[in-house]
Amino acid sequence: MAQEVGAKRYTQQLTAILNKPDHSELLTLIQCPTLLVVSKNDKVMPPERSEHMAAHIKNSELVYVESCGHVAPLERPDLVNQTLSNWL
Repeated sequence: MAQEVGAKRYTQQLTAILNKPDHSELLTLIQCPTLLVVSKNDKVMPPERSEHMAAHIKNSELVYVESCGHVAPLERPDLVNQTLSNWL
């Protein structure tokens, strides 16, 4: 994806991610059932962050997708779709 958008745009995206404000305090305001589908191998969003989110969102469920990185829907689409279908 970085190659497709080019070095300048990729740098802009990374800069935006690094400088985004922390909104963790808003997690406790989420009232609807929430499914977090993540990978333990994700280097962009480490498991600790996902576990923090799940701990602070009422009525949430945390599911790990094995053998993939940050983009589980592209890397393991069948497993992600099955997980979503089961949850819904």
